[in-house]
Amino acid sequence: VVAGGLDLSGATTTYNGGSYTGAGTLSQDYDAIVAADTAIDVATFNWDGHSANSSTTINQGVTFTINSDKIDETNPATDGYDGTVNINGGKLYVNTTDPWRMEGTMNLNYTGGNIPKVYGTEMIVGDSAVGEGINATGGASWVQCPVTFESTARVNVGAGARVGLYNDTTYKGGSFTGDGMMVQYGDMVVEADTTIDVATFNWRAYVATPMTTTIDPDVTFTI
Repeated sequence: VVAGGLDLSGATTTYNGGSYTGAGTLSQDYDAIVAADTAIDVATFNWDGHSANSSTTINQGVTFTINSDKIDETNPATDGYDGTVNINGGKLYVNTTDPWRMEGTMNLNYTGGNIPKVYGTEMIVGDSAVGEGINATGGASWVQCPVTFESTARVNVGAGARVGLYNDTTYKGGSFTGDGMMVQYGDMVVEADTTIDVATFNWRAYVATPMTTTIDPDVTFTI
């Protein structure tokens, strides 16, 4: 994709690998299925499309990698991914220049013995009026990238599900609910009043290396 852009406007796009490169913009205007390992290497990948509500489903055992400067055509500090990404036992890498915003719905679905995993640049979760936030079902899920939860973030961990936060985590409020478990592996900073309402919050996790918790002045952290 060179100067200008390419809009994927068919009913569904199926990625079975391939090469996607260039200095232009690739827009995912309709739903996508990632059926085999695929990497997007264009300068701008307008992931949720011009309608901002397309979905991407990553099949079990499959890796979807986004190596783009940004995942929306606007300012990445104020606008991000507003669609729905279903990680069905697959892996998602988002390698953007700056932190990227997850403002839609991310479904982490443990599928066929495969753990859904998220890697890459810092993910900022917020503006859940657009989507449902993060939902975890079925078993383990790994969030390996740094993550910031804004006051509008929503996370629901279903019964039997376990979300591991493996990297630096910043809490600025948000909603954390469900009958499952959150596991805090990485260091955490609480910058605004935050309440964790999941059935089990494994604060120190299972690792020998200690993690640290920093609660800013005049801030309340409730478990």
